[in-house]
Formats: sequence, structure tokens, C-alpha cells
Amino acid sequence: MLKKNINFNVTNEVGTANLIIGLKKHLQQNFKLISVAKQKGIPVYSFNQLSLYQINKLIQSLILY
Repeated sequence: MLKKNINFNVTNEVGTANLIIGLKKHLQQNFKLISVAKQKGIPVYSFNQLSLYQINKLIQSLILY
């Protein structure tokens, strides 16, 4: 795998987010977050169980996209 020089910032501000990653059960309970994301066109990625492997695969797919 080629290493890419990519910077990531983690934020609690939905307005400044480019994407939202979370556990499916938490996202289902937070309707306000999902509705704001839909209004602003922010993609939401949910996982049943969050692991470093899944985050790595998500980042790889976003880089290739």
C-alpha cells in the first residue's frame, strides 16, 4: 500500500464536518445529528462494531474515491 500524506481532524462540530462516522446504535438514537447531516449533505457512515480495521478500510475507500 502506498502511504499518502493526508491530514484528518476530529471535531464535535457538525457544521465543520466533512463526514460522520459512528456506531449504528448511537446514530439511530441521535435523530437530530442525522437530520442536520442530511440538511448539510454530510455523508454518514455507520458500523455495527467499530474497529481499527474497519476505519482503515473506510479511509482507503475514501482515498480511492
